[in-house]
Amino acid sequence: EKAREKAAKDIEFSYTVPKLTLIKDDAQVKAMSALSGGDTVAVMLGGIETEAAHSPKLIVAQYEGNSLKTAKLADAAGNFTAGNEFATDFTVADGTDRIKIMYWNMDSYTPLIASYELN
Repeated sequence: EKAREKAAKDIEFSYTVPKLTLIKDDAQVKAMSALSGGDTVAVMLGGIETEAAHSPKLIVAQYEGNSLKTAKLADAAGNFTAGNEFATDFTVADGTDRIKIMYWNMDSYTPLIASYELN
């Protein structure tokens, strides 16, 4: 019991829970059926502890079937607002049927959040 109590006291959380939102025309997008080729979509990322990230990159990959159509790499280092939010946008490529969004520490090549997929 005492060992468990000490271990619980030593736990320290370094990250906040991230929030990733896709916006088109001021409305949140939750499915590919809401998007068409040529649409501009904003990616909003919040709740990240920027001190924990080194050379962070936001990656937006667009697929048609199992083939990668296009990928955008956005440098997020130093681009967070005082509210700990980052935003970038991308244009949906014609024929895209799946979008995957990743946020990576490029020094260690590890993900900083779980990837997000829009199908």
